[in-house]
Amino acid sequence: MPSPPPGPHALPCGRLLSPGRRALYTLPSRGALPGGVPRASGKTPHSGGKGLAAHPGLWQGPLSVRDYARTPRALQAFLRLGLQSILTAPVRPLGRRFGILALASFGEEIPFRQEDEDLIRSVAKRLEEAIERQEHLHALRRNQETILQVLSRILEYRHLETSGHAKRVVELSLRLGRAVGFPDLGGLELGAYLHDLGKVALPDEVLNKTGPLATMEWQAMKTHPEVGYEILRDIGLQSQTALNVVLYHHERWDGSGYPKGLKGEEIPLEARIFALADVYDALTHERPYKSAWSPEEAKREIRQKAGKDFDPSLVAVFLDLVP
Repeated sequence: MPSPPPGPHALPCGRLLSPGRRALYTLPSRGALPGGVPRASGKTPHSGGKGLAAHPGLWQGPLSVRDYARTPRALQAFLRLGLQSILTAPVRPLGRRFGILALASFGEEIPFRQEDEDLIRSVAKRLEEAIERQEHLHALRRNQETILQVLSRILEYRHLETSGHAKRVVELSLRLGRAVGFPDLGGLELGAYLHDLGKVALPDEVLNKTGPLATMEWQAMKTHPEVGYEILRDIGLQSQTALNVVLYHHERWDGSGYPKGLKGEEIPLEARIFALADVYDALTHERPYKSAWSPEEAKREIRQKAGKDFDPSLVAVFLDLVP
């Protein structure tokens, strides 16, 4: 393989510690490599006892090497490519070893200066800050989703007739979502857990009433999708899929639902998916105002409501998924 042309090719590349192993992997910068440098080198691990990976100062600060060939146990793959000078800086977000930022020249020795060291240290610091921000965002998102799932459990404890309902409709929604290739299963799952969050604002005498709701009680009940949506939006839930499930899960295919009276494909697909799971579970489990229906009775009811309450194309798929 021909060597890269000589010259001061100061090229950025990264080295990352592989998870659970004390080995470094070279990750060359995209599109910046001189001719002849194989991109496959990104798959080559560098064990802690070879090349720069073995240098005691690698993780302490900028490390400058003018002639890579003189590095103890230099890697032959890089020697064949004509690797000459390297300047590295560690990337250690939150004090943890994450990777090495490197500038490298091929075919010509470069005497790196103090300002070069200052620059690569500054770039490494920016990388650390970006990684730390990303990790904080992931942690916040995980905590947020945990809190929201706890809220769904609070609903179950508040009105025990729905105990287990959230878990069951999550499972049914995900089965149907997978069957129709819905792309955001995570958002669908979260929305299914939180679909009745707005009921926290309803009085117990409405939630637990065993007979038909009076007109004013029914009007109060119909507010829960918008109340749940407002709660989740105010606390910063980012998943539009989950928000759509919460707000639109009582919309109906013929436009007779609430709160917006949406019709047909105006209703987001995720809400149409969830509506089937929600109604099927409600029919097949006991409630204060009704006894449980058999699966066959529930399926017959859903089949009759295809094109009225439910998306008919989804009904056909759903009825093949449930017992």
